[in-house]
Amino acid sequence: MSVLDKFCRNAHLRLDVLQNEARDEAWKDAYLEAERCHFFELALGSVLELFKFIQEIERSWRAAVCRGIEEPDQRKDGLVKKCFVRWLDLGKSLSKTIAEFEHLGFRLEHYEQFRQAIATAEQTVARWMSPRLSQSPAVRVWEVSEEEADAMRALIEGPPGSSGRMTIAPRQLPEGDASALR
Repeated sequence: MSVLDKFCRNAHLRLDVLQNEARDEAWKDAYLEAERCHFFELALGSVLELFKFIQEIERSWRAAVCRGIEEPDQRKDGLVKKCFVRWLDLGKSLSKTIAEFEHLGFRLEHYEQFRQAIATAEQTVARWMSPRLSQSPAVRVWEVSEEEADAMRALIEGPPGSSGRMTIAPRQLPEGDASALR
């Protein structure tokens, strides 16, 4: 048998295998299902990133209200809460698709993070409270005029014993084990 005969025989064997595979559509269905699962995983990652974004919006908004930078606003409160509610609705519908993929034997990469995010969103919505201004004035942001700032600076930089300054020196902490002070 010549080299050409061997190459042609090899080519014909490969063609036979490919024709058999082309007739057998099962591999195409499995491939399409795996590809669908892969794209769903990518979408699931985007949904998780969106959840982190919504959490950051809530955190920064609550901090701004707590510190007095923003006034409490029922409209904004409703908007932020609605973001969580809508994300949770999306998450619950995606959970059904995840269950379908698990039933088919696929294991999704971000599924545990997604479950935790759903639990967190459910807790957030169930325990929702509008943000409030902090009770502690030290946490609040104060806007002062130039005159008020100059008056505070004069108090701080004034000589000992003047109005607004301490008249006694602070006491030193005793030497020794600090745990005794607890």
